[in-house]
Amino acid sequence: MLPYLTKALTNLVKKPVTEKFPAGDPPKAAEGYRGRIQYDPEKCINCGMCMRVCAPQCMHRDIEKLENGDQKITFTFDLTSCTFCSMCADFCARHAITLTDDYMIVGTQPEDFLVTGTFVKKAPPPKPKFTPEQIAAMKAKAEAAKAAKAAAGGAAPKPKLTPEEIAERKAKAEAAKAAKAVAGGAAPKPKLSPEEIAERKAKAEAAKAAKAVAGGAAPKPKLSPEEIAERKAKAEAAKAAKAAASQQGES
Repeated sequence: MLPYLTKALTNLVKKPVTEKFPAGDPPKAAEGYRGRIQYDPEKCINCGMCMRVCAPQCMHRDIEKLENGDQKITFTFDLTSCTFCSMCADFCARHAITLTDDYMIVGTQPEDFLVTGTFVKKAPPPKPKFTPEQIAAMKAKAEAAKAAKAAAGGAAPKPKLTPEEIAERKAKAEAAKAAKAVAGGAAPKPKLSPEEIAERKAKAEAAKAAKAVAGGAAPKPKLSPEEIAERKAKAEAAKAAKAAASQQGES
């Protein structure tokens, strides 16, 4: 009994361990606490990554197209659906979303639980349209710059040749090639006519037949279509006669 009485008397002269709230300022949340969302539209680039990673889909985006081509973009965060997981803040490349240590998320109206922010996204500048004269002038300038660069580097630009000049150069190249072959002891291969090609093939066939006869084997004669048909008929007849003879022997 005495220890309890001593404890009670000691607490009478001590400061209270509780804090006066809500009469005073609310106590500060612990370090790393994830509370009310804070959104900075000036840093947002409308990439939409926060909407992709939000599991409860507690945010909504409204896009309004303005007359000058710009876009008015409004992001709305619904704290009644938010799980305060901080995924949106972690994936925000521009750090436009942060989670504060404010845990006093109370209100009397639905709007009290919404965090909104609006910014205007500028439209890209239109591409300039060039007239045919401007395009021709730009091409001429590019060609002149290319020629000047080649001249400064010690190499002249390659001239454009006409079909006659191309044919003349090819003829000169063929003549130089023939002269080089003659000077080196090897004449260029002549181009044969169809009659010469047939004559050479006949000579090759005759040489092949002579070589086969000299080796003891006569070359196989080439049969006409009639001879081939006759040989096939004789083979079929011999086959049928052999089959009939075998059937008679079995009976």
